[in-house]
Amino acid sequence: MTQDHIEIKISGRKFHIKLNNFTPEAKDEIIQTFDQKDFELTELLKAHLGKIQDYANLNQNLKSLLAKLSECTTIK
Repeated sequence: MTQDHIEIKISGRKFHIKLNNFTPEAKDEIIQTFDQKDFELTELLKAHLGKIQDYANLNQNLKSLLAKLSECTTIK
């Protein structure tokens, strides 16, 4: 069962963050990345920026795949 919150320490301060409205897959990734971790603020920012880059790459790959699929359907 997926937990409904995470505990994270940022620059020495402890935070409890609810995971309402996240999909089970997103919760699992959030828990794996952040739960029970101790981050300095710059490390947290770097982790966030890395995820933004990952999602931008995924979005670009999906757009490319969609364009290729569109080409295949128009060739027929």
